[in-house]
Amino acid sequence: MQIPNLTFLLLVLLLQLYVTTSAVASRNALALIEAQPDLKLIGKLIRRDPELVKLYSTAKNATVVVAIDSSFPITDPNNIIYSNRAANRAALQDSVIRGLHPTSRITTKPIYPSTELTDARFVDTTRGRAASKLVEIDGRKNVDTGAGTRANITQGNLRFTGGILHKLNHFLDPPASFFSIAARLNITSISRLPPDFVGAFEIITSAPDTTLFAITNKAYEALLASQPDATFDQFVDTLGYYVVTPGVYFEKDFTGKSVKTLNGAKLRLSGFGTGTVKANDAVVVRSDVFSTNGVLHILDRYIAEPLTVFISV
Repeated sequence: MQIPNLTFLLLVLLLQLYVTTSAVASRNALALIEAQPDLKLIGKLIRRDPELVKLYSTAKNATVVVAIDSSFPITDPNNIIYSNRAANRAALQDSVIRGLHPTSRITTKPIYPSTELTDARFVDTTRGRAASKLVEIDGRKNVDTGAGTRANITQGNLRFTGGILHKLNHFLDPPASFFSIAARLNITSISRLPPDFVGAFEIITSAPDTTLFAITNKAYEALLASQPDATFDQFVDTLGYYVVTPGVYFEKDFTGKSVKTLNGAKLRLSGFGTGTVKANDAVVVRSDVFSTNGVLHILDRYIAEPLTVFISV
């Protein structure tokens, strides 16, 4: 029996669609990246590092999140800004998130999957892997990784064998120390501390599995106006109110639990799922800034007595 022409053409089109879809899905992550006209820089940065080539060629059950070329100030991979091979590798390992996370599953309730970054120079927690945060804010699907980096997904759900890829509008940085984060986020009361205070800050906040709290610049300025002078001992004592260790507490952990700060005070973490999370009565205005050894949260007011506080943003 002869198949009608229209039916035959439809079958041909369906077959072509299947073949095309299968071909795209059979690509590994690196091949998919190199096929994208707006991911040329990322592809070149991966290609020059054998470890990254292996990772992106074999990634399975993974969500890859990479920045488009227009998000970079310079797209020449040989430029000096890309000369730190260890940092580049760490950032691109941090861009491979464990598990499948299509945009439909990124909601206002944050999730915290691990990434493929395990280098101890960038990850010093018992978790052993860097954390990422996927969350919807103001209708935008966001990816947060190290050192306060936040990127929006501009194009999502591109398929490769064993996973999906999301394109981002910002390059993702690996985790950094709290002091480096202070410089990045303009926390001047940390980044411009007197030298004697810097050493104490780094020692106190450097232990594995640390949660650090900061207050906004506005809150800090008001506080400093009332108490402009502080001794070294006051600084150390006050800082202890803002450090919890051991313990890495993400926003999702603000469920009413009480934790003990470094100097023995109790801090109640509450509000997850309500839209307003708090440490005691202080509102968290920015949560989950990932550091090498833990996480930083920024508060709208002080949480300690005495009121001489050196942490602000």
